[in-house]
Amino acid sequence: MVEFAIVMPLVLFITLGVLQLCLLFSARAVLHYASYAAARSELVGEDPLFSATLICSAIAGPTVLGGGYADINIPGWGILPRSRASASKTRVNVTEPLSPEAERVSVEVEHDVELLFPEIVMPLLGLGKTHNSFRQQGATFVTFKDSFTLPKNWSGI
Repeated sequence: MVEFAIVMPLVLFITLGVLQLCLLFSARAVLHYASYAAARSELVGEDPLFSATLICSAIAGPTVLGGGYADINIPGWGILPRSRASASKTRVNVTEPLSPEAERVSVEVEHDVELLFPEIVMPLLGLGKTHNSFRQQGATFVTFKDSFTLPKNWSGI
């Protein structure tokens, strides 16, 4: 029984750390796809922020930062879950916009990922030192950034 009391907190600490690490890796993959979708949206003349927000809703936690954000309504499907939270945490910067003389389009997407177990992950991974982290409304966030460049495959717009 004493062994269990000694080992259980350590096993719980490692298990929760691995779970949060897996969530962070999946958030990086989703953010990379969101940056691709934002670049493609810019390339075809659509809103890159809407595309990135739509995709990042899969990794947006329940906390909405700020106000004035509306839910995304997908016709025939309804309101996208966590779309308001995603809109408050996703930012898009078009670094090379589409123009007739441009040969490519580049975008940067930032998303504030909400940590489930910040007390475990922050010291374990040193996220406060390597990534921009902040606390707001009782939740801890880490800001991830990704960029994507797509070539323009046709001449003349």
